[in-house]
Amino acid sequence: LKASNYLKVIGADLHPGIGVIWTGSTVISKEISVESVADVQEVVKRRPLIWDNLHANDYAQRRVFLGPYRGRPASLVSKLQGVLLNPNCELEANYVPIHTLGTWHKCGVR
Repeated sequence: LKASNYLKVIGADLHPGIGVIWTGSTVISKEISVESVADVQEVVKRRPLIWDNLHANDYAQRRVFLGPYRGRPASLVSKLQGVLLNPNCELEANYVPIHTLGTWHKCGVR
C-alpha cells in the first residue's frame, strides 16, 4: 500500500471531506486486520469505509454464504468510517451475516 502512487495521490489531493472505500487487501478479504486498516489510513489520510464482500455471492450465484460475520476484530470499529456489507443475493440467506455484523459492531463500540 505504501508504495502505491495511486493511493498516495488520493491521500494528498482528494478533498478531506470525501471518504475512501476499501475492500481489504483483496476484493473478497477473508480477514481485515487493525494493522492493514492503519496502513490504509496512513496512505489515504482518512479512516476507510469498508465495502465488505465477505458474504457476497453475486459473482457465484450457485453458492450461498451462510456463516457469521468474522475475520475482523471488534477493535476495528473505532478505526473505520463505517462498514457496508455486500450481502448474498438471496434475502433470507443474509440473516446470520447481518445479525452477526450488528453484534460485531456493538462489541467494538463498548
